Amino acid sequence: MILVKSTKTLIYSFGILMGYFMGKAKFASNRIKLNLFGLGLATLFHGAYDFFLFIDFIPGIWIGAFVSLIIGIILSRKAIKKHQEQSHFKSSK
Repeated sequence: MILVKSTKTLIYSFGILMGYFMGKAKFASNRIKLNLFGLGLATLFHGAYDFFLFIDFIPGIWIGAFVSLIIGIILSRKAIKKHQEQSHFKSSK
């Protein structure tokens, strides 16, 4: 059950990271670089998660999967905050 819930969170958080850079690429002059960086970042974190989770011959290595998940969540939250601060649609108080 924990694996199922962490997988959903994984998909959301790494999708946010990828979407942040792909959204920036839509309005930037270096589109290819930002698109590839977003895709590479999501691939890197997802690969680290899978690597640590599916190695079962080293006891306790699965903790690395959750560390990569936590780092992904922290980076996703930072990306959301940064995007909201730079948004043209934020309400001015």
